[in-house]
Amino acid sequence: MSLKRIVIFLCLIIFISYNTCFASTDSRWISTGYHYMEHVEEQFDSQTIKYDARTNSIIGWIRCERKYGTDQFVQMYQVQIFLDKKTYRFLNEYQLNDYGGYQKISDSWGSELLVGPDSTVEQLANMGCDANNIARMYPGGKDRWVWVFSTDRYTCTVAQDTIQKDIKNHIVRFFIKKKVLPDRSYSYGYDDVCLISCDLQNDMITTSHTGNMGKWNLVLPDSTDEKLLNYAKGL
Repeated sequence: MSLKRIVIFLCLIIFISYNTCFASTDSRWISTGYHYMEHVEEQFDSQTIKYDARTNSIIGWIRCERKYGTDQFVQMYQVQIFLDKKTYRFLNEYQLNDYGGYQKISDSWGSELLVGPDSTVEQLANMGCDANNIARMYPGGKDRWVWVFSTDRYTCTVAQDTIQKDIKNHIVRFFIKKKVLPDRSYSYGYDDVCLISCDLQNDMITTSHTGNMGKWNLVLPDSTDEKLLNYAKGL
């Protein structure tokens, strides 16, 4: 191959690489993958994230429920994420109408929900925190999820950076993720992330997806709850 052809070839490679890199960062909407049992995609808007110093909160937009293989997102909503409490609430919610536009269906929700690890809400908040040199809600990291046990239906892991110990009341809390295998009902499988609270003194456990504490249940011998309780006791 002549020197001229080598130079042209190298220039072509550089041009393709540059345009590929540029294309990957051009979109304002950042995908956080497919979530939930319906296997739907979620994205957040990287250009409208704001920090409110008065409330120490991040405000941004999320669009969701684009099912696999389709083009449009069913919902778009604005959220306010409170960094100190690790909770969020909806400020505005819009629904896709029959004409391809979005129609407002609700204003601010009074109740606050927990921010789950690796959720779209957490990733939106992390970008806002990084842009304003603020500490993230959770440290995160590649070793965040630690295996606890597996069954024939799912694998259970714990987010180490979410562990909270209430020594006075003998309570330990942490987020778990059940990675459920595909079956007839859910051909893609799904991840179920929830908060677990363990009462070490009374051998009881409760589960929450929203932050509101549910009923405390006595842990049965040789159950999956017992595995979580024993994990908590070993911390």
